[in-house]
Amino acid sequence: DGIDNDCDGGTDAEDFPGVGTPLAEELCETQAGVCAGATKPVGLCVEGAWLACSTALYALNSADYEPDELSCDGLDNDCDEATDEILWEKKLGGDSTDLLLNVAAVPSGGFLFVGATASPSLGAQSMDGWLIRTDDSGAELWNKVYGGTSDDQLYDVANSPDGGFVVVGTNQSGVDGTKGTWVLKLASDGTIEWNKNFGSTTDDLAQGVVAVKAGGYAIVGRKDFVAGPRVEDARLLLLDEQGGVIADRTWAGSGPQAFIDVAEVPTGGFIACGHAKGVSEFDALLVRTDALGQELWSRSWGGSGDDIFYGVAALPDGGFLAAGYSRSETPYGQDDLWLVRVDAAGDKLWEQFHGTSGRDQARGLALMPDGGFATAGFSPLGTGWVLRTDPLGNKV
Repeated sequence: DGIDNDCDGGTDAEDFPGVGTPLAEELCETQAGVCAGATKPVGLCVEGAWLACSTALYALNSADYEPDELSCDGLDNDCDEATDEILWEKKLGGDSTDLLLNVAAVPSGGFLFVGATASPSLGAQSMDGWLIRTDDSGAELWNKVYGGTSDDQLYDVANSPDGGFVVVGTNQSGVDGTKGTWVLKLASDGTIEWNKNFGSTTDDLAQGVVAVKAGGYAIVGRKDFVAGPRVEDARLLLLDEQGGVIADRTWAGSGPQAFIDVAEVPTGGFIACGHAKGVSEFDALLVRTDALGQELWSRSWGGSGDDIFYGVAALPDGGFLAAGYSRSETPYGQDDLWLVRVDAAGDKLWEQFHGTSGRDQARGLALMPDGGFATAGFSPLGTGWVLRTDPLGNKV
């Protein structure tokens, strides 16, 4: 046709002396990371010149391609010769001790971080509950301190259906004459809508919260006893939208017990995790309840050392995954990050250990879109660690 269709500088007879020759293969401009081997189709040869490859072509070359790297999977997903880059990091705080203990992604965008601060420059009177609202890039939108003259801390946050938040922790300053388990309902700008304590002693606390689809909130933690053989019981507290008590359940054992995290089960009810006193040390604890907090089953695993679950997720097939650490079974070191997968009846399907020769723990758990999991914690102690696994708990 008189056109240099294969962009090699020759046309027709120069390229086709007889039967003809195939188009020459042309590599895409970017060949780093998962883009390696990407080639240009014939359609990109236009009037004797190759057009540039698009993001769609790189995605066809590899299912792992991402225009902006979001996956923590050990691959150079955006082909920029760097792997698992930090998108951004921020240091937040004032002129004294500041702690961030949990975070929630806000449906309208950005994040809400919860914790505690002792910084007078932020308005703290002692150790006070602390919230920071940011946009998607980590820029601060607002920063609020809650509490009184004694030590108060916030441990977890959940989005509420009305666009606000519910945060939980422990309050030693007192609300309406009581101390301990602390629940705050906040508007989207952090304004307090209601503020309640559900404690019996100053050592009561709430460590996990989830907004219930039918309305209200499920809160887990521990309830302490001033005297007697029972020291600490694991606690599940169910509240309505106004903070009224629907159910208040406790689980007692031979020693201290506590729930640390909770998830709502799609078929109804809740799954809570934490620890129970074993023969000598803490055993990891998993409890399944109905929608009113009545126990359906309870499982615990442990040995000669402390074994604790810090995070739990309800899975689409009806089973559950718990994450924490084991000091009893440690193929790698002193503490090993520990994943336990159970079916809907609580029977163990598999367990996985990850770690180094030091202390390695998971303190948070998330279910990923591909069916795998992500945990956040430390490895070794003092070094932040994110672990990404496939659906069977193998590191990716």
